[in-house]
Amino acid sequence: MPSIETDEGVARRAREALSRSGCTPHLVVADGRAGHLDEAPYDRLIATCGFRNIPLAWLDQVLPGGVILTTLRGWMRSLGLVKLSAGGRGAMPPSFSCAS
Repeated sequence: MPSIETDEGVARRAREALSRSGCTPHLVVADGRAGHLDEAPYDRLIATCGFRNIPLAWLDQVLPGGVILTTLRGWMRSLGLVKLSAGGRGAMPPSFSCAS
């Protein structure tokens, strides 16, 4: 499972720290909004940063019935953690589940 980081320096430090603990992470330096098509499809997609909408690339890369967990940003800096059941592009259910 890849982890995507936009900052090369942060990715390098994370890779070094995780390697010291015996982990061998697959870190990709890229724009997370595009996902990572090379290893798709995924049954889970967890984004640890906030988005104003769900990128369409994620819908294409998560298996039907898979889960997308992310923080959505809204008006006046409002934030909300959402858990979505994916159905592919155009098939996302209209309702959101609040993650707790």
